[in-house]
Amino acid sequence: MISIGMTGITMILLAPLVVLMVLGIRAGGKRRIAAIVIPCVIVTVIFLAGFFSFFMKYNSHNRVIGTFSGAEYDYITIDGVTYEIEMNSKYTFADADELLGRVDFDGNTPYRDPEPMYVWSIKGSDDHIYGRAADGSVYKKVE
Repeated sequence: MISIGMTGITMILLAPLVVLMVLGIRAGGKRRIAAIVIPCVIVTVIFLAGFFSFFMKYNSHNRVIGTFSGAEYDYITIDGVTYEIEMNSKYTFADADELLGRVDFDGNTPYRDPEPMYVWSIKGSDDHIYGRAADGSVYKKVE
């Protein structure tokens, strides 16, 4: 999503390129070609960098890393490791650190088609993760 701040930054970056192009069009010969080609290349590089940045971020959100199961989203399984919901955890959503990816519902049910759950790591813990489906919960590794 583009914000007003990003639009302002983009305009600040592109303004000198536009001035360079205008000055280059008034000039002749090699200066004219350089003044048109260089800003176009810079704009293309900025566009491609933004596109790839968005693409990589979008893929990390939609990367399926495991499954969840249980009537109340009780278990999450990631790479063969099972996590169980921890009701009275010392961790909360405020401790969520890095988005790991998405987990999908394991199984089928005639009553609902659950939305995917997104999973984050927890700062300072290797045994806990934070999963957000409906209201969000902390999960602990089952030993």
